[in-house]
Amino acid sequence: MVAAAKREHPCETGGILLGVHVGGQPWVTAVVEIPSEIRGRHHYEIPGGATRPAVLSARAADHRLGYLGDWHSHPEDVGPSKKDLDSLRRISSPHHEEQNPTLVVVRSTGGGHTLNARRVVSGRARSCDVEFAGGLPPFEPLPRRTSGGALPANDVPSASGARIAGDDYQWLHAWRMCMEMLHESITDNSTNPAVAIGVEERGVGNGDDVVVHRTRPPNSYQQVKYAVDNRTAVGLDYLHTNGILQKIVQAHRDLTANGSPAEMRLVTNRTIDPSDTLLRDRDGRDGRLLPRAAQGGPKSDRGKARADWATKAGVSEPELMDFLEHFHLDVTYDLDRLRRDVSLLMTANGLRSDAVAVNLGAGWISQQVVAGRRRLGLDDVKAAITALGLERGSPWTTISISTIKHDGVAHQAAVALDWVGRMSGDTDWNRVAPEPPNTWDDLATDIRSVPGLLGGRKRVLVSGHLRQATGFLIGSELRRVMGYEVGIRQGDQLWTSSDEPERYDVTVDESVVDAGTGTAIIVNVATDAAGQALQWIIDSGLEIRAALTVSPTRGAGPLSVPTPRAANGLAVAVRDIARQHSSTTPLHLFLIGPLGLAVLLGHHWNRVTTTYVYEHLAGSEYARAFAVCA
Repeated sequence: MVAAAKREHPCETGGILLGVHVGGQPWVTAVVEIPSEIRGRHHYEIPGGATRPAVLSARAADHRLGYLGDWHSHPEDVGPSKKDLDSLRRISSPHHEEQNPTLVVVRSTGGGHTLNARRVVSGRARSCDVEFAGGLPPFEPLPRRTSGGALPANDVPSASGARIAGDDYQWLHAWRMCMEMLHESITDNSTNPAVAIGVEERGVGNGDDVVVHRTRPPNSYQQVKYAVDNRTAVGLDYLHTNGILQKIVQAHRDLTANGSPAEMRLVTNRTIDPSDTLLRDRDGRDGRLLPRAAQGGPKSDRGKARADWATKAGVSEPELMDFLEHFHLDVTYDLDRLRRDVSLLMTANGLRSDAVAVNLGAGWISQQVVAGRRRLGLDDVKAAITALGLERGSPWTTISISTIKHDGVAHQAAVALDWVGRMSGDTDWNRVAPEPPNTWDDLATDIRSVPGLLGGRKRVLVSGHLRQATGFLIGSELRRVMGYEVGIRQGDQLWTSSDEPERYDVTVDESVVDAGTGTAIIVNVATDAAGQALQWIIDSGLEIRAALTVSPTRGAGPLSVPTPRAANGLAVAVRDIARQHSSTTPLHLFLIGPLGLAVLLGHHWNRVTTTYVYEHLAGSEYARAFAVCA
């Protein structure tokens, strides 16, 4: 960048930044200068349509690279202009800030040059520190097939993925499908497993972005729509105005003309339009609009909506209903959630699953597309895993337990419990306790059935969306003394019970209550909220002699358990304290995060008296959820 700035002085020049994201931070390893006629002493613009080919060209040499932002020079010693910062804000998103582009301005200081970097965080273009970290480690080129030529220069991927950010989203989604195909092969848990993944596949219409080819029909044809600015919700107006509905319905007609069924899927980070009569009744478990969309007569709100949809799709109402029978809509599927799902699948497959590993997988997909390889089989994926150095250990048997929101990858789990529809509350935030007539005992019965459904498999990865009391219970059902090994994703880390515990110092504060003979233990870790729990214990008249608050000596907080070894050390420390206070009377356990600790604590919980586990409801309220015999 500095060399280009010197060469073009006193005019501006610029281009794009390439590299990877590591730990939410951009690691720029290459820059591309893009010639432009729109430049002068005080302005420079990248020509329209120039960014995408430049990124694809760089990826052809190193599939790990992605677009990270723009750069340009300033011939004078001035930083980014208001126009520069306004442009940066327009291409940034408030919903996944770690992926926001970076702007670098190369300033001429008279005696040399300096770099000014900015990224949008919390709506503001903030200055960034620039550190020189060197290049990416080398990689071994992937083996090329003997059949199938490279992608011709004029046959680049279609623009359906919304430029560079959309391409990254599409490649990542395709890698997710590859991980599902691999998981089905490892676990043999599908009656109709995937055999190949198509990307930008020819001849399938508007289901070409990602295609899942299965042993027998139906295959899944997926249109991937990513929006940097996703404020426009998915409704009939959006689907019709953009031609999406007509095209995907026509693709379904063409694909099923021979009598074979086909699944159509629209994947997007946009939200549902809450005013759309059919879409607002979408089933959160499988993304389908049926059966609710078929309810009601022609004069009902749904009947009128069906007629409107059919008209705008250009088909009859019976044809529309046949399409909806096979149509799935994955909405609000933002980049963060997609990356978490991919990371979980990679973990379950026994692979590295950190941010760099996820980027390597998505980068490999882009490389295949550029090289003209539109269909990737299981052997291709396995060869890529070896070439990219993604192996880590043995695969896991995955269980999914969801009480807060539906799990998008529950269909890949060996055992899946979905209690979302049986919990009280209409949002993720207040969905805590069972909705009557459902009870905590009903939930406990379902959870206690899990070990019997595992078929003797003992290495278990806990996934889904659940709260802490439920996490403790499943951990206790998969106890160490019964030969289980458990793992759970905690943020970007994999916490497993096989990680050797390290010494973890805790402070124990005893509050004498004298309302009985029992003991309460408050595990005060993720945030300092022991006071609320203690007040509820006193106000509710819990029959205990004393309450013990166990806190990290370093202080409670979201980062107080930094590693898997620390998590195991803390779990063992809390268990040992519980053993010291075990008697013929029960223990009362209150858990204040994180979830991974709750699972590990339940896993290590043995030689302790009967334990009542409490769930935090809201404010200062708690409820007795489960009884665990230990």
